[in-house]
Amino acid sequence: MSELRGLHLHIDCPSGAAGDMLLGALLDLGVPLEVVSLALDAIGAGRSRLQVAKISKRGIAATDVKVDTGGEVAGLGKHAHVGHLAQGPSAHGIPPAGATTHVPANLAYGGHHHDLESTQQLELQELQQLVQRTGAVPARHPNTTPSRTPPAQKPSQPPPVLKRIAEEDEPGWDMLTTKPSKVPAFVRAPTRPPPLAPEPHDTQIDVKAREPHGHGHTHAHGPDKDHAHYHYQDIKARIAGSKLPDGTKRRALDIFERIARAEAKIHTSTLEDVAFHEVGAIDSLVDIVGTAAALDWLQPRAITCAQVAMGHGTVECAHGILPVPAPASLEVLREAGGIMADGGVARELCTPTGAAILASAVTAWTPAPAGRPVAIGWGAGDAELDDRANVLRVVGLATDRATTDTVWQLDANIDDMSPELCSAAADAVFAAGALDVWWTPITMKKGRPALVLSAITSEATRTAVVGAILRETTTIGVRYAQLQRTVLARELVEVKTRYGMIPVKVARDGATIVNAAPEYDACAAAAKQYDVPVKLVFAAALAAFDRG
Repeated sequence: MSELRGLHLHIDCPSGAAGDMLLGALLDLGVPLEVVSLALDAIGAGRSRLQVAKISKRGIAATDVKVDTGGEVAGLGKHAHVGHLAQGPSAHGIPPAGATTHVPANLAYGGHHHDLESTQQLELQELQQLVQRTGAVPARHPNTTPSRTPPAQKPSQPPPVLKRIAEEDEPGWDMLTTKPSKVPAFVRAPTRPPPLAPEPHDTQIDVKAREPHGHGHTHAHGPDKDHAHYHYQDIKARIAGSKLPDGTKRRALDIFERIARAEAKIHTSTLEDVAFHEVGAIDSLVDIVGTAAALDWLQPRAITCAQVAMGHGTVECAHGILPVPAPASLEVLREAGGIMADGGVARELCTPTGAAILASAVTAWTPAPAGRPVAIGWGAGDAELDDRANVLRVVGLATDRATTDTVWQLDANIDDMSPELCSAAADAVFAAGALDVWWTPITMKKGRPALVLSAITSEATRTAVVGAILRETTTIGVRYAQLQRTVLARELVEVKTRYGMIPVKVARDGATIVNAAPEYDACAAAAKQYDVPVKLVFAAALAAFDRG
């Protein structure tokens, strides 16, 4: 197994990419299933959700991954939404004549628990004025009278009100009826109304809707459908507070944030408002954390991908019919500087989860370098394509010679930030995809002690890393310059010591071993377990490596 670690990984995506395909390919490459299972246990999803099988896709043997999306994720708060008022499209709250009548967004009724004192009430007189001013022909339930304006009502009768229609085929909180009915609680002036939902419904996204690769859950729903969702901020806190290894945490958090940033931009929202539909959230959580754990175990020296097939045509999702590539997938790829291809298939080939994993992991969008193939993994998609096997391939390459690549160095001078924030800022920059991050003490103008925050990043993650620096520090600018570097070929070799198996990172130039260094995290864990200094574990690992 150790021969797989520290290799160069190259990803081929002629049939697109999805979370389950990438996870399946990494398991097929040779990542132990226990690595992924432990990660799923650590976040409360549970290893039992993962179903792994070997199947054939047009004659290609591939690993198929399925996720059980039933139940809940332990320790992750689920938010329920009941049917609610639809948000109106008019800038002034009053739709033009002949348009479908909607209620203004500030009347959206939801199931969140918020301070009742901050809620608002709808006065009956305002509701009447809204109906009269629209001049629109209201949508009618089969039992309503086809009248454009409400008939005269007896004083004892309540005025026309919004009435939720019970039938499943009537999507109606925006149904207007002239039939007398009981006034709903949320428009009775004398009583306190139920809480109002603070966020637009459009910020609740489904990153897995109609995926063609194995998790084709469709969660599109009208405004009157009950559903549950997980907030991005809750998912972020759950991962950050888990016992996952630091490397797995960084990768998983970065992937989720890329999806959330894309959705927030598309829907003109904020990261705090983004939420994932229940099934899509569980599915993506398993795929993303599982893939992050697999990559962290592999410790690849670099990851390349020439391009990813996106497909064309249209896709139906919670927001209606949209063009392919799907907006979120395209935005994630754009931000990362990824390379897309059509793929020649009239369907969605690359999902937002697949795009985000690639954007986070790929260090260079180039063809595979010269090297010796050590292992090959195939991940299966769910759909059957007419002209090709619906698979994704990961190749592990041993590049024995030192290679040259291009990176970016980013720098920001900071003289007005509390040192207490430095650690969190560095963590955020790492999570955004930086290859390395460091602080340097300097003296700035007026003799002020200050710091330089520096980071090394690939072209694919430069934009995200710049954004993290600007967001997490007090700097108002970032310098960056392109650099060339020479990198030795690296691999991880596990050695047996009195403190257990310890991985050692070995750097080579051809057949010559230039350096060997035990992995610190493994040494620190072993030292804690055996109650000995870390330096003793280091020495034992180097001695074991020297003995061969």
